Amino acid sequence: AAVVKLFPRLARERERVARVEILTPSGPAVTLVRGAGGFTVAEKLGHPADPGRVEQLLTALAELDSRETVSTNPAKRGTYGVDDATGTRLRVLDADGAALAELVAGKLRSQDPNQLAELRLDFYVRPAGGDEVLLVEELAAPSTEPASWLTRRFFPVRREELVGLERRDLQGKNAESWALERVTAADDPATEEVEDHAWRMTAPEDLPATLYAGDSWAFTLAGLGPADVAAAAGQGEVEDPRYGFSTNAYRARTADGRELVLYLGRPADDNSRYAW
Repeated sequence: AAVVKLFPRLARERERVARVEILTPSGPAVTLVRGAGGFTVAEKLGHPADPGRVEQLLTALAELDSRETVSTNPAKRGTYGVDDATGTRLRVLDADGAALAELVAGKLRSQDPNQLAELRLDFYVRPAGGDEVLLVEELAAPSTEPASWLTRRFFPVRREELVGLERRDLQGKNAESWALERVTAADDPATEEVEDHAWRMTAPEDLPATLYAGDSWAFTLAGLGPADVAAAAGQGEVEDPRYGFSTNAYRARTADGRELVLYLGRPADDNSRYAW
């Protein structure tokens, strides 16, 4: 009967969440801001946050209760890593700045490695403004690395779904343009072994592609995401001479018509390159 939800407002008013702050005493911070299209990561140029990960965090917070209180002694906060000097502070705010949930996340509970059959990932937390330290299984200390909260890819497809890859030389040198098509057993029944790396060049000539050439491009283009962005250069225009986007363009497409077009520009500083 004494068990209560730690953050009943969050459980009732989930739709009111406007901002999530994850703060360490002296290190990096993560600010997740809710907009019309979902949550974005303020420290990473406002790129979209991974909706599944944000939802998982909010669900875990909403379900926390007072079931496993391990301490109410303020002097023991450092022991559990939930003091202000070492803990990770997590705040969930509404549009008015009022806290729907606020706690300090601490250490992972130590366990006997000889009893792996009973291994559980339990963490200590302390609701802000109180002395109770709780042991919870649902909530690990959230990451304070902004890139870890990003939506992973600009083109959210599996690389196996890409069936066409193309480089278009925009400076008129046709010899430097090429196109690759994925080879399947239905396309070429005589193929001895058709695997993910089986591609065929269809331009400028019709030839078998070098082993894994297509897969290396598929891996790069399907995996490209906000974490790869070094800085925002501007809004981006193909004709803008500052970035060199008139050099070449890459296109990756799926069988159902989805595609990513990447304009790769000139080299920038620090081993980076402009892209749009």
